[in-house]
Amino acid sequence: LFPQIPHYHLVEATEAAQPVLGEYYREPKNSGPLPLHLLGSLIKSMKQDHFVSETGDVVYYEADPKLNGQRT
Repeated sequence: LFPQIPHYHLVEATEAAQPVLGEYYREPKNSGPLPLHLLGSLIKSMKQDHFVSETGDVVYYEADPKLNGQRT
């Protein structure tokens, strides 16, 4: 959201942003010593997330059924 916030204030900034974001806030997964949890997210994204709609107040990655044979 705000790349100019120094890293040592990110926890405070996150806590302040949670009430503003409300239902749109997503709690990140905790990582272990190696960030292997990211592999699952990468695979899911490669299979499902294909584009971001250009319309709407809140936009997010969406799947296009024509790209990977999914049915709607």
